[in-house]
Amino acid sequence: MQNASSIDHNLYTRVYFKDDSAAHTLGYYCGEDYLDTEYKDIKVTPIDLENRVFSEGSSTPLIVEEGHINSVIDGVEINEEFMNGCVKVANGVTYKVKVPVTNNLLWGGSEQTNYDNVKDTREIYVVTRDYAAYKNARNEVYKTTLTKWAVDKVGLARVEVFDLD
Repeated sequence: MQNASSIDHNLYTRVYFKDDSAAHTLGYYCGEDYLDTEYKDIKVTPIDLENRVFSEGSSTPLIVEEGHINSVIDGVEINEEFMNGCVKVANGVTYKVKVPVTNNLLWGGSEQTNYDNVKDTREIYVVTRDYAAYKNARNEVYKTTLTKWAVDKVGLARVEVFDLD
C-alpha cells in the first residue's frame, strides 16, 4: 500500500435543461450508480457548452471535452455520455455560462412554436464530477478514485433585451 504525497482533483462539469419530452435522464448521462435517487429519473437536454463557458474575468471560453470513446483517466473508465460535452473546472473559481434565449427548443417549445408561447423560466442542473488522482512521492499516479456526482438545481429566467430606436 502506498501513501499519497499529493491528490489532484480533476473536476468536470456539464449543464442540462430539465426537459420532460427529452429522450434521456440525468441517470443516462451521468451513470445510474453515482447519482442520488432524487436525480436519476429527471429528463434533461444537455446544453451545448461550446464557446459558452468562461471563468470569471476571462474572455476566452473553456475547452469542451470531446472524442472520449472507451476513455480511461489514470486507469479508471469514465462515462463517455457525460465527458463528451463537459468542461474541466477548478475549485474556488467562478464561471459564467451563456445560455441562448432565442432558441425555442431549449425553452420548451418547438421549431414551429410562436416565440411568445415558450417558457420564461427553466430548471437547469449543473453536474460536476471529481476524478481524484493519488500521486506517490515520485509524482506518479497510482490510483484514481471516483467520487459521487455533485448536482445542483438552478432556476433560470429568460430576459429579453430589445432596442426601441
